[in-house]
Amino acid sequence: MSDHELLELLRKGGSLAIPYLDGARVRVEPADIPVDLALPALRSFLARTPDERLADGRHLVAYCASTVDAVGEEILEDLPGGALPTLDTVWTLVRPRSIFFGMLEAGKYAPIDTAYVQMEAEVAWEPEHGLQLSWEAGRHLVKAGPFDGHPTNGHAYAKPEKDRFVFLGGSPEESTLPDPR
Repeated sequence: MSDHELLELLRKGGSLAIPYLDGARVRVEPADIPVDLALPALRSFLARTPDERLADGRHLVAYCASTVDAVGEEILEDLPGGALPTLDTVWTLVRPRSIFFGMLEAGKYAPIDTAYVQMEAEVAWEPEHGLQLSWEAGRHLVKAGPFDGHPTNGHAYAKPEKDRFVFLGGSPEESTLPDPR
């Protein structure tokens, strides 16, 4: 897409084929952050590949396992095969709803003004809270877990040290770290 088309999408919202999701069309909410931050973040996000999505699945598997630990194994009854998903199956349990944008201003949580491309999705193992994924500047997955609207775990808990985790479980052992940059 041209910059002009993407700028229109950022202003008005609409539907967009997302390469990361094998070209699935997802609703994009109008950006409520400066377009000079949103446009490059969206371009970077659109460069993400299905292979990167498959690798990111480890954070979702950890989220599902943590949910089972917290709620109980009865939720496995609603999952295919009655078992925890694997890296090969976890994305079949995800239904993307929308892409939206967030921003953290320079300060406690970000060294510079930083845009986040975020995705809200439904997941089979957590129908109440769903899934939120957040990519810093559209490039690096920095958060995966229940939807709370915050772009990072540190921001969600007002504890910047929690930003070292992508999925923040009930313990460090349940949590996941980002891939090396």
